[in-house]
Amino acid sequence: ADTPCNSPGNLTYNCKLDNFMDRTEGGSIKHIPDGWWYFVLQGDPEMRSSIDTLWGAPSQELWSDGTPFIAGIYQQVKVTPGVVYKANIGWAAPTKPDFERRLGLDPTGGTDPTAGTVIWGPSSWEVTPMPDLTVSARATGETMTLFAWVNHTNSHGRDQVFLDDIGLWPDPDAPAATPTPTPTHTPTPKPPSRSG
Repeated sequence: ADTPCNSPGNLTYNCKLDNFMDRTEGGSIKHIPDGWWYFVLQGDPEMRSSIDTLWGAPSQELWSDGTPFIAGIYQQVKVTPGVVYKANIGWAAPTKPDFERRLGLDPTGGTDPTAGTVIWGPSSWEVTPMPDLTVSARATGETMTLFAWVNHTNSHGRDQVFLDDIGLWPDPDAPAATPTPTPTHTPTPKPPSRSG
């Protein structure tokens, strides 16, 4: 399998998650790939770089010790309105069961993973490092947000999941939307007034 980072026209910055920034703001460590940000909806998982990946270290690790969590990373990407974009992840490897992984796209460029505008692809709960988590959406503006979501529902002790190589590119199989012409309105001439 090839990394999504090699897809023609890939737009994600730091697609291979090679460079990390310390974005800790209290609570557990939040070392996040440069160009990405994080969200935490439940729990407080530690997020840091790791060597666990097929594509060459580092990768993004999320882990907790005995506590379920819902968290992930996202990136806002500059896009062309009307174009369909496809996203995929090369590595989404859990060490235990009970890890849901999925990708989402917000065509409006929002940063809330719970927003109704986010289009989510299929989920994988399998203990497999390379699930097919492809998702597509048509851009409605000049920014699209790519989310990598992890929902860890049941702790088995020290639980880890590793993410790497998250790409977004124009879908060559989906044509761009053709703009609908604005209808022109020809005013009806006012009838002549009758003189009495």
